[in-house]
Amino acid sequence: MQKWCVWFRHRLSRHKPSHNLQYAHVDFAENRMTSRGAQLLLETLTDLQVPVRILKLHHNRITEGSCIAEFLHRGLLHELHLSHNELDAEAAASIITAVVQAHDVTGSLSYPRRAGPRNSAPLWVRLEQNYIDPPALIRTLDACDIDPKRKTGARVFCDARSKWCTPHSCAAKQAGCALHLKNLPQQRKRPQSSSATSSLPPGSIRQLPDGTEQACILRFDWDTGSWLPEVIDIPPQAPDPVETPKSKETEGVQEEPPGEGQRIQPLSLEVGQSLGADILRSLWESEPSEEPVSLQSPEPPQLPMLSPSASPLRSSFNPLAPAFEPGARCFISSIEEPPEQAVTTDTSAGAASEATEGSDAAAAAELGGSPNPTEVGSLPTCDAPPDHMEPKLEPELAGDDCQSLSSQASDLEFAESAEAALQEQKRLEAGKLTSFAKAKREHKKIEVRQEKRDFEEKFRIMEEELKARHEEELRQLGHSDEHSLEAREGSDGYDVYGQNSLEGDEGTRKARLQKKRDLLAGIEKELREEGT
Repeated sequence: MQKWCVWFRHRLSRHKPSHNLQYAHVDFAENRMTSRGAQLLLETLTDLQVPVRILKLHHNRITEGSCIAEFLHRGLLHELHLSHNELDAEAAASIITAVVQAHDVTGSLSYPRRAGPRNSAPLWVRLEQNYIDPPALIRTLDACDIDPKRKTGARVFCDARSKWCTPHSCAAKQAGCALHLKNLPQQRKRPQSSSATSSLPPGSIRQLPDGTEQACILRFDWDTGSWLPEVIDIPPQAPDPVETPKSKETEGVQEEPPGEGQRIQPLSLEVGQSLGADILRSLWESEPSEEPVSLQSPEPPQLPMLSPSASPLRSSFNPLAPAFEPGARCFISSIEEPPEQAVTTDTSAGAASEATEGSDAAAAAELGGSPNPTEVGSLPTCDAPPDHMEPKLEPELAGDDCQSLSSQASDLEFAESAEAALQEQKRLEAGKLTSFAKAKREHKKIEVRQEKRDFEEKFRIMEEELKARHEEELRQLGHSDEHSLEAREGSDGYDVYGQNSLEGDEGTRKARLQKKRDLLAGIEKELREEGT
């Protein structure tokens, strides 16, 4: 701060004299400034006569109020921000007393200052989040001597709870308050002394005789950027109205009250884990029992090459059908070669019956019985099936199958008829569209022909009019030429010059006729182009 003050003195003296300044806003918030740094800053501003209107020194480490009180005697400040510092009740009282006793150059009170023809504005002061005890502050202010010039009954400060209390106005302007103290009750609690903190290691708890518990915790200090130990008080809990029954072992034993300084040891990790396991076990026992979830792998499907959704269910298989084994013949329980009589190439009925009898005999021998089907242990015959065997379905169709086939046939016929009707409707619509297109084309041709005839008639009428006008002009020109020739023949002054003038008139007449012919030819050409 001392280096900055030296630099500021040099800078201000070089660029702009201080007496030309009308308003200054000084902001040194959140700079870890101590009371010594604040004193150097305010002395520099006072020496250079800087008219400070707003001074922001919040979020610093200022503990004393004497340096600020000296600066307030000038009576130029409008706002003072000192929140989040380390001021106590005595420092706050010195600041408030300096504001109340501030005078201007004329000797009148500086606060509240006039902020208009009918309004007054006290000094806006922020002192929250310090170590100020409000009752102690009130007692200190009562013991201080207030300026006798302040009228009797005038309030010292306003708590600025009204929305009309701002840095430029006060809701209680009739009271003549000298300053606004916004959020004054919101204060921090000063940490315990180092002896109390050092007596308890971090994380430990001790119980006092009155039942209050003291715990040593770690608090992060943003100013130092480290964790600092701090002792907090935990008030005693209210006793439980429900008395827990005592066991027989503890009936005769009286519990001793904790003495002063007795320490309650924190729970270890093993004890905490065992308590947590007991709580979880009690919760599981209180919940309704559920079937345990089997973690065994599911049975592989019968056909590993197919997905479970594509393979049929096991319940849909015939329980009497033999298991399918690749490479084994049907109805043979082993992969060994069947007897010779079972392998035959004869396709006759007798050969088939002999092969069947041979296979039955082999199966009976395998089961340990005789090949006679009537003996106990032999395979049942097809003539007398047991009750648990399902009867074979006849090749004839059942009544429901016939009905389903007939309904499918009727649905197929209905679909075919509907498709034929749709095709016929499409054909009719296509024919309508074709006929409409033809009619439209014919109508267009008729319109074009009519327009052509109308244009030809119009062109013929215009051509006749032009011819008539041309003939009329020729007649008028011929008549005027005859009259001029007769007049010149009867005159005495007919000479070479007159003959030359006549020849000039004839040349002019021919040029005019040629010009008219060219004009008529151009009109005719334009009409023909329009007609085409």
